[in-house]
Amino acid sequence: MIAILAFGLLGIVQVNNPEFNVVGVPSGAVVQQITPASDIIFGASIPSYSENGILLFVLFFLLGIDAYLCSKFIKDPKMALIVFFMIALLVVSVLMGILWASIHSIVYGNSEAKTFATFIFGTIGSIITILSGTFIGWLVWHFFNNFFIKLTEFVTLKEDIILISLVIWAIVFLIYVSIEFLAYRHRKKKRSGSSDE
Repeated sequence: MIAILAFGLLGIVQVNNPEFNVVGVPSGAVVQQITPASDIIFGASIPSYSENGILLFVLFFLLGIDAYLCSKFIKDPKMALIVFFMIALLVVSVLMGILWASIHSIVYGNSEAKTFATFIFGTIGSIITILSGTFIGWLVWHFFNNFFIKLTEFVTLKEDIILISLVIWAIVFLIYVSIEFLAYRHRKKKRSGSSDE
């Protein structure tokens, strides 16, 4: 939910400020012949799931090598953990950015700006995954980046996209806050009930 709220809001900002787009969805990469809605959904989801799936495998493999080397050569567990995260954040995430940019250079050709944008995206996405311990945030970011780019190809008025997206975002935000509040009250009630016994 946090990733949906954060990167959904970033996607809404991208509609009016295209400079925040990571790069874009290559035209003709996914051709759908059913409806514009299916073209938007499939054009956003298929590249994000397939690219993230392949590159997350590489990320996890590199993190596994990092963890193995740290556990083998550093005997103090606290120091091993610190070194693991230093290598993961400073080396592995940069390698992932380079890999991400090199894979996309096939699609985007000689555009240095697009190559650099995909490098930044791969690096930051790797850092988000390493720090959060889950790939969901990066996947959601990738999906919403592609989704709002594809959406602007079909809807001509950016104001319509922004208004409807903000209303949906606000509803999701209120649902999320309500669920968190109810869960907090339930945990608090459960703790106070168990301490009374």
